[in-house]
Amino acid sequence: MKTLVISDLVTMRSALLQLAGICAIVGAFISIATQSFVAASAATAIMIPLMFLFTTSAYDETRDWELFRLTLPVTRRQVVLGRYASILLVALLAVVLASVLGVLLALAAGAVAALAPVPLPEGLVPHEGFVAEIVAGAAVSAVIALVAGAVTLPLIMRFGMTKGARLVPVVIVLLMSLGILLAGDDGPLAGMLTGLEAWLFQGANLALVCVAGVVATLAVYAVSAQVAVGLYERREL
Repeated sequence: MKTLVISDLVTMRSALLQLAGICAIVGAFISIATQSFVAASAATAIMIPLMFLFTTSAYDETRDWELFRLTLPVTRRQVVLGRYASILLVALLAVVLASVLGVLLALAAGAVAALAPVPLPEGLVPHEGFVAEIVAGAAVSAVIALVAGAVTLPLIMRFGMTKGARLVPVVIVLLMSLGILLAGDDGPLAGMLTGLEAWLFQGANLALVCVAGVVATLAVYAVSAQVAVGLYERREL
């Protein structure tokens, strides 16, 4: 499995470097447009793992690499788990890169604010605790990317990138519709969510929920990996 992870990273090395540069430019524009460095780090942290997921999946179908890979001394289970591991690793690296990018943009804005003849918008001036906010925004976005991967990868492993990509929007829309139905104004969870919002900002509740969310996401990701293994082992190529 380690070899498969390295193979994914080597294959995507140039694309990841280009994507990092693009994210730096996009992050700067997002910061200016939204007057928030958290938005820049969040966008970077979610873009990189999702682009990695779809690009590596597309490469599998390029020049029959997926078929050739199965002639190597690796099992289908190792192929799937290797892909899940590489995406998880890239998501962690994306959090680091996004956090560094957000902090550098904030520091650069602080230097400009000190020299500018007119004050910058309040959102573009670093404040106390801005580093923690930037890191938290990147981490939350990476968690969202992993959840999206947990939904997407089993479909891709079962149907391939071309067919699986068509089903992903359908599944996401169904899940969103279910969420709106449950948490909407007349939904059974509407009152609960109102009380939950007030509870979150009491003491350390928000931090506990964030930790619980990360643990739950990793659990869902692990379950998704096992489902994808079963689907890929039964798939006819």
